[in-house]
Amino acid sequence: MKYKPGQHFVIDQTASEIILKDKIKTYIVGGNIKNLINLVSGKKFIGTEVVFN
Repeated sequence: MKYKPGQHFVIDQTASEIILKDKIKTYIVGGNIKNLINLVSGKKFIGTEVVFN
């Protein structure tokens, strides 16, 4: 994907390249602290899990 000034993404270009290259398990959960606590506690959370095959 080609990045251009003014575009908006949840994860910046450098981070996304590292995540893809190293296949780092990644979650996008937003700004709700309780939701983040649920994620790290192994409970149900609202968000996105990036999965690599």
